[in-house]
Amino acid sequence: MWQFLKEIMEDRIEQILKSAEKEREANTSENAESINVSETFLIILKSSFEAVSLFKKDKISNEAKKRISTVEVKMNDLFQNIITYSTETGFDDIIVLAIAYHNLGFMYLYKEHNFHAAKDHFVRCIELLKGKELDRKAILTAINALYDLHNVWKNLQKLENCYPLLDKAMELYLNYTKEEDEYPDPIYIPAILYIVKERNLKVSLINLHKLILECIVRLYELEPADKHKFVIYVHNLLNKQVTKTIASIDKRVSIYWAKASFQLCSYLTYHDRFFEAKIHLAAADYMMGIHYTLMIKDQDYSASSAMHNNYELYRVNIALTWGTYGILLLNSSKKRLLQCESDKSCEANNTKSESPAKFEEGLMKPLIFVDLEIALENIGMPDTYVSSLDDAKIVFANVLKLFNKAKTYYTAEKALATYVEIIINISTAYKYYADFVGNISEQIKITKERIKVLEDAVSIVFVRCNTFGGYYHCRKLYFHLAVAYSTLLDMTFEKFYETKEITDEMRMENKRLMKIIIDNFQRFLKTTIKTTIKF
Repeated sequence: MWQFLKEIMEDRIEQILKSAEKEREANTSENAESINVSETFLIILKSSFEAVSLFKKDKISNEAKKRISTVEVKMNDLFQNIITYSTETGFDDIIVLAIAYHNLGFMYLYKEHNFHAAKDHFVRCIELLKGKELDRKAILTAINALYDLHNVWKNLQKLENCYPLLDKAMELYLNYTKEEDEYPDPIYIPAILYIVKERNLKVSLINLHKLILECIVRLYELEPADKHKFVIYVHNLLNKQVTKTIASIDKRVSIYWAKASFQLCSYLTYHDRFFEAKIHLAAADYMMGIHYTLMIKDQDYSASSAMHNNYELYRVNIALTWGTYGILLLNSSKKRLLQCESDKSCEANNTKSESPAKFEEGLMKPLIFVDLEIALENIGMPDTYVSSLDDAKIVFANVLKLFNKAKTYYTAEKALATYVEIIINISTAYKYYADFVGNISEQIKITKERIKVLEDAVSIVFVRCNTFGGYYHCRKLYFHLAVAYSTLLDMTFEKFYETKEITDEMRMENKRLMKIIIDNFQRFLKTTIKTTIKF
C-alpha cells in the first residue's frame, strides 16, 4: 500500500517542480504581501530558531540554556495573554507564536528527548492554531505539530493517541488541497521574513503528507478496524488511478495498485462489507493480470527470476486474502443465522454490506470501482451471507483450494511462520464449515479431518523445534490441536445423547480423547516455557 501512495505523492511533487518557475512568477505578489508581526513576537520567533540551532551543537553552555529558559517564560506570558484576551492579538502574531512553540517542541523531542516538555509545546502550538489550521500561513505548522506530537506519543508508547493525530493531519491536508492540482501555496512567515531559506512550500506540504501516510499505513497494518477515513482516501486514489493504471506501460504501477487494493480488504471484511471486499480483491486480480501481460511482453523483465518471484509472491498473497475473506464470510454468515433465529424479521442472506451504525453518512458510501464493473462481473466467490449448507460447501471448497495453493509457495522450509498461519486458517475453515452441518456424525467427520490437517503440520514443524521459531510455532499448533480435540469430545458427548446404549468401547474412546487433549495442552505449556527461556 505504501508503495502505491508513495508513487502518487512523488508524481505530484514532480508535477509541481516542473511548473515551479511559472508558480514563482504567479506568487511574487503573494509572497510580498504585508506580514503584520509585532516586534515582541518577532524577537520570540527569532529566538526560537536560535534555540534550535544551539541544540544542534554537541555542547550547550549554561548561559545558552538560561537564554532559552527566558524565551520560554516570555512565550508562556504571551500565550496566557492570547488565551485570556484573544481579540487583542494580531493573526500573524498568533501564527508566529505557534511556530515558536513548534520550534521548541521540535528541539525537546529530537535533540533533548524530553518527551513531556515536547508534548506541552506541541499542545500549545495546536491550541493557538485551533480554527486557523486551513489558513495559508498556518497549514504547514498545524500539520507539522500534529505529526510531531504523534511522535511524542509513539516514544511514550501511547499508540492509542497516535492515530487521531495522524487522522486529523490527513484531514487538514485533504481539506486544504481538496485533492486538486491547483490550490493556494502555503505561506511560511519565517521564510518571508528571511529568518530561514525560502523553499517550495507545496513540495514541503506533500512531503509532510507522505510522512503522515507512511505512519498511518504502519498503524493500519497493525489494526485496520478504525481507519475509516484512511480507507476511503486510499480507495478514492485507487479509483482515480484505474484508467491510468490500465494504460500504463510501467509494470510497477499495476502491481502497486493491486497490493493497495487487496490490503483494504482487512478493513472491509472486519466490518462485514463483503461485497466491497470482493470488488477490491477481484480488482487486484485483474490488475495482476495486466502486470503479467506486460511482464511476458518484456523479454528482459520476463527473463528475470527476481521479477517472476515478486509476481508469484503478490499472486499468493492475494490468494491468502481471498481465503481469509471466505473464512470470515462463513463465520459472519453463521452468526447472522443465529441472530435470525431469534429475530424473525431478519433476512439471513441479506445482500447489503454492513457498516457500523456509528459511521458518519459520508463513510457509508459503497467503495466500488465503476470503471471496472464489466471486467469484474464473473467472480466465483459469493459476497452475500451464506444461508445454506450447499452455499457453505462452495465457499469452503474455494477456501481450501486457495490455502492449499498458498501452502505450495509458503512451505515450512521456506517460510515457517506463514506456513503455520495457513494451517491454522485451514483449521478455522473446517471449524466454521462444520457449524453449517446439522448432522452430528458429519460434524465429527469434518472435525477429524481438521485434526488430521493440524497433526500433519505438527509432524512437519516438530523437526524444527531445535530453534526458537520452531518451538513458538509448535506451541501454536499444539494449542489448536487441543481445542480441536476438545470440540471433537463435545461432539462425541452430544452423540451419546442420541445413543440408546453406551458401550465400553465408546467410554474408552472418550478417555482416549481426554488424554490427547491433556497431552496437547501439556505440550503447549512445555513449548511456552521453552520460548520464554529463550527470551
